[in-house]
Amino acid sequence: MGAHLPPQHTWTVTKPLGVTELLSGTAPSLREETSVLDLTISKEELGKVRTCYAKVQPDLLTPVKISSEQTAHHPPTVRVRVHGDKDLARVVEGQSVELECVVTARPQTQEYRWV
Repeated sequence: MGAHLPPQHTWTVTKPLGVTELLSGTAPSLREETSVLDLTISKEELGKVRTCYAKVQPDLLTPVKISSEQTAHHPPTVRVRVHGDKDLARVVEGQSVELECVVTARPQTQEYRWV
């Protein structure tokens, strides 16, 4: 019996808006049956889906794919937004101003507190 070639691996990433890109993974050797995709996880990775496709040549079996959605935990980023056309540097006593606290965090923020 002849030797079988190792599976071919293909990695893709699908971004939240549905755009899919081809990624480059590595197979450590020609006989290796695993593929490694090195990632640096950041909050920008949230919601992206990585998929590994594997097939055996010459198409002996149905190709297989497995996907994983990325979740990146990160500390809060806080911004204060002024509503309307008010300039805080020019607000005078007695005027009303609406401020909004905008927080981006993973896991999601559980409590907001103004001090």
